[in-house]
Amino acid sequence: MSHFDRCILSFVLLLGCLLGLREGDYFSRARAQRLPIVVSVSGAVLRPGVVRLPADGRAVHAIELSGGLTAEADSEAVELARPLTDGEHLVVPRKATVTREAAVEVGDSLGAMVPRSAETPATMMPEGSARKPRGRPAVSGASAVLVDVNRASALEFESLPGVGPVMAERIVQARQAAPGGTFGSLEELRAIRGIKAKTFLRLKPYLKIEGP
Repeated sequence: MSHFDRCILSFVLLLGCLLGLREGDYFSRARAQRLPIVVSVSGAVLRPGVVRLPADGRAVHAIELSGGLTAEADSEAVELARPLTDGEHLVVPRKATVTREAAVEVGDSLGAMVPRSAETPATMMPEGSARKPRGRPAVSGASAVLVDVNRASALEFESLPGVGPVMAERIVQARQAAPGGTFGSLEELRAIRGIKAKTFLRLKPYLKIEGP
């Protein structure tokens, strides 16, 4: 065999080896593609766990093998036709537990359970009077007009709407500092720090002035 023939034979053998390797690699890939895949499924399915699927398995197949979707599953959030890969974790989300409509209904129900406070008659509470702080005795119009600015104690002043301990003490001190220890008129209350025109108008229906 000549040198040229040996070269041709070597080339043919080498080409055959290369073709054999490529063919073997192709069949290996083909076999790998036909092998089943294993997928983990969790979330809103009846039987969460691990399922085995064909190589071309899709999300819908994994869900079916997991018992299907539950009533609370958000099916629109899952792409059912999506192909899966080996070792993948498929999570089926749940719907929001409270929808906007349900929240409105709950709010309406709670609002219906809370009774509305009765409106105070104009004769009982003058317009603009402040709400009495919790823990203080309520003052009606009939008893409020009996509060004599020249005889009332600090505690009696506190019973008036919008008058706290500090303001009540200021009124008493102002009365003691006045000539003769008494107010000459209700208007003198406006000189006390904290009693502005609006506050005075709110208190005036509850007050009266008499002698010492």
